[in-house]
Amino acid sequence: MYKSGEGTALAMLDIRSHLVEGWSENYSPQRGPLRPQLLVSVRKRQNRRLAGHRFRVVDTIFLLGVIIVFLQTTAEGSMLVTPLAEVIPVVVGVWSTWSMSSALGLYRFGRAERLFTHFAYLAAAVLVGASVALVFHWMVPAEQTEAADILRLGVLSGAGLAILHAMWW
Repeated sequence: MYKSGEGTALAMLDIRSHLVEGWSENYSPQRGPLRPQLLVSVRKRQNRRLAGHRFRVVDTIFLLGVIIVFLQTTAEGSMLVTPLAEVIPVVVGVWSTWSMSSALGLYRFGRAERLFTHFAYLAAAVLVGASVALVFHWMVPAEQTEAADILRLGVLSGAGLAILHAMWW
């Protein structure tokens, strides 16, 4: 190897030879932190970081819409006078789907996973949410909502999330 001064001198000769001959398009120094082809602008880096947050907001709005539509279709009267026993399983089930999707890392934008793996994680999150909703449905005395309705909620939220995540992919 080189002694400490020899390596620096050889690097300077290398740069001087390129200054004299002219810079070529494919020249890149052997070392150094500033390689223009590897640098990413702040805007691109910030966009990539915030993309997962934006998409999580889209999923949140969708899941809130699912809750509202589901409660309007299953409640006999106005949604504002629906008993709390009817609302708790739906809200807790959708909330657990939402939190599991974040816990499983479905909102990482620079992901290296395949689409099949992503959908498997999404299906697992929806399955956990539907299971939690069923458990809460059996725990509280819900009279208007049946177990089939809770399963329909899981299918509706799962299909919608799958479509949204396929569009995002």
